[in-house]
Amino acid sequence: MPLQFATRRAGRPRYWRPLPLETADTVCGEGNVAAQPVHAHEAVQVILPGSRFAVTDGRGRAAVVGPGDLYVAAPLELIGAQSLDGEPCIARVILVGPSALSRLRVEPSELWRGTAPGGRQFVLHDPGLYAELWTLVGDLRGPLVSLACGPRLLGCLTRLLTQLAPEPVAAAKSRSGRQVDGVRRVCAHLRAHVADNVSLDDLAHVAGLSKFYLLRAFRRAHGVTPHAYQMQLRLAHAWRLIVDGRPLSRTTYDAGFADQSHLTRRFAEVFGLTPARYARELALLPGVESASASGISVPAAA
Repeated sequence: MPLQFATRRAGRPRYWRPLPLETADTVCGEGNVAAQPVHAHEAVQVILPGSRFAVTDGRGRAAVVGPGDLYVAAPLELIGAQSLDGEPCIARVILVGPSALSRLRVEPSELWRGTAPGGRQFVLHDPGLYAELWTLVGDLRGPLVSLACGPRLLGCLTRLLTQLAPEPVAAAKSRSGRQVDGVRRVCAHLRAHVADNVSLDDLAHVAGLSKFYLLRAFRRAHGVTPHAYQMQLRLAHAWRLIVDGRPLSRTTYDAGFADQSHLTRRFAEVFGLTPARYARELALLPGVESASASGISVPAAA
């Protein structure tokens, strides 16, 4: 389902690279939408809500968040957003890439160790840290970004990620361990072969399950079929390649899309802008496109 933009304010999402890639591998964003389809990123997602709305995972489980909350999702986790009572979802987002995590000496798999597939998300209520990050994202949007913003950002992210439980509660044992292990193997296989055409027969062999049991177990874990999950992985990979400066023609091929029009259509449906527009925004200095600075003020933390 394509993005449905709220009418209370102007609002497609706006993304920018606030600092040089070698300084901090991060992308910031902000926007105001009525709904965000389920999607994934090859980055840790940190969502700073500017209004009260529901963040959903692939299985449709919802966590209601608002000012003062920080929602953190592991790389390649499926999440979306849905407005409550018709109110818009106002948010700022920080996408923390692999090299930034390496500088922070963080291994994402360790942060969510022991959690079940589709369950690697975390909600933290910390009004102080929230206010710091909300203000910092605003500071990173200006045409002249202070060099001090880099250490400030990395410091805040370190404080945030160290608050994640180092050993989360293990997944419930009520479901077949064989099915859960099979789903994990399929996820790893799809991530390793994101651009390849992989048949359901191949995945069933990888999982050690029948096609029927694989489809049922995978949907129970992630809320989507393996084919739909691979499409989300392709979009996430395309996003990452654009961040890395890859030409769109090469991105189309490396992410596994049939042609550039296919990539453009699917990318815009999920992220609310075309790959070409996204690449142009990242190439601009922060704050150059002044109309995108939507004037969202710092909300009162609950």
